[in-house]
Amino acid sequence: MDIEALKTLKLHEFEEAATGYRSVSDMGSQAKDALEQRITVQMRKALKGEAVDAAVVQLREVAKDFHYVQVECGLIGTALNAFAADMRPAQDKLKRALSEAAEHKFTVGADGSVAYPAAGENPGGSPPQPGSASGTLSEQVRAIQRQAGNFDPNPNYAIAQGIANRIAEALKEATDADQKWAPQLRKLKADDDLVVSAED
Repeated sequence: MDIEALKTLKLHEFEEAATGYRSVSDMGSQAKDALEQRITVQMRKALKGEAVDAAVVQLREVAKDFHYVQVECGLIGTALNAFAADMRPAQDKLKRALSEAAEHKFTVGADGSVAYPAAGENPGGSPPQPGSASGTLSEQVRAIQRQAGNFDPNPNYAIAQGIANRIAEALKEATDADQKWAPQLRKLKADDDLVVSAED
C-alpha cells in the first residue's frame, strides 16, 4: 500500500458493493424459501407421478444453489464492509497528515517523506537549512527524533517528523488491512457452473 493508493481508495464503492451482495443474498434466501416451502409443496398437492417426483428432486437441487448464493454473497458483503471499516481509520489518518503538511507548506514525497523549508534562527545568525523527515514505526528511533527536535534550530523539523511518522503509521495500518482481507476475498470465488460442489 502506498500513499497514492490509500489516498484515492474509494471505500464507499466497497460499501456499495457490499450492499449489492447483501441484496443478492436476500434474494437467494427468498428464492430458496419459495422453492422449499411453497412451490414444491404446491406441486405435490396438485400433481402425482414420477414426473412430479423428478421435478421436486431437481427443484431441491436448485434450492441448494440459491442457498449457496445466499451464504456466499452474505460472506462477501460482510468481508467488503469489514475491509472498508478496517481501512477507513488508516485513510483518515493519512488525509489528516497530508492536510497538516499542506497547512505548513511542506511537500510530501511518494515514499512518505516530508520536506520542510528553512525557518528559525541559528545562534550564528544564518538561517537553518531546509530538510526532509522520513517516518518510522520504531519507538526507539522516535525517541531519538524527539530529542533531535529539541536541539534542531529549525522548528519545522519536529513538525515534519511528526507528520512523516503518522504517514508511516497510516500506511502500515492500511497494508495490514489489505493483507488481512485480500486473501479472504480471493477465497470467495466459485466455478462458473450450476453445480454447487464441495470445492465451491
